Amino acid sequence: MCARYGFVPMRDRLLDLFGVDGAWPELPVIAPTNDVPAVFESDGSRILSFLRWGLVPRWSDDPKETGHINARSETVFERSVFREAARKRRCLLPATSFFEWGGEKSARQAYRFSLLDGGTFAFAGIWEEATKNRKDATCALLTVGPNELVSPIHDRMPVILRPDAYGVWLDGSLDSPDALGSVLTPYPASAMKRTTATREETLPPKAPPRLSQGSLFDL
Repeated sequence: MCARYGFVPMRDRLLDLFGVDGAWPELPVIAPTNDVPAVFESDGSRILSFLRWGLVPRWSDDPKETGHINARSETVFERSVFREAARKRRCLLPATSFFEWGGEKSARQAYRFSLLDGGTFAFAGIWEEATKNRKDATCALLTVGPNELVSPIHDRMPVILRPDAYGVWLDGSLDSPDALGSVLTPYPASAMKRTTATREETLPPKAPPRLSQGSLFDL
């Protein structure tokens, strides 16, 4: 289960990669309930906004619920908590790394996974609208079985979308699990690297920044 990731953007590449300009934050370590950047598509244009990490279903009336940070790609179109979001509310969650832990419980080792060039990539994300009891729109990232680089450490990995799949994932006219599921595959191990990380390198800030969410209801 991916419970930490990072976003330290190479700003000169973001417009080419996502087709949207904006105030991109630097977030070396992101933890559940933090605000995260997200890219959406609306009327043919890409939009940058921010979501709270931890998808809370609309029927929840608990203002303290932290939500689901991950959704399994194999069942995301079937489970009631994710089904509507997967069909109607999809987004890209930009990142530059993610963390997993391996080894025995008494000696857990953190590992950082990133692209070979250290560049920005995007997780497949889904999101849910704010409700009367919650002022924040929320999100989850999708996971899939691991590639050869991740499998020695963990039995799941986030879905890293290939850039040519961004348009498919954001296409609001698509709601077929077959069409959308075709892009939810493990990223090639040959294009990634794994390095060890210290405990301190995996700790999020004690007071993470609140990022301006804006209105998502017209997307």
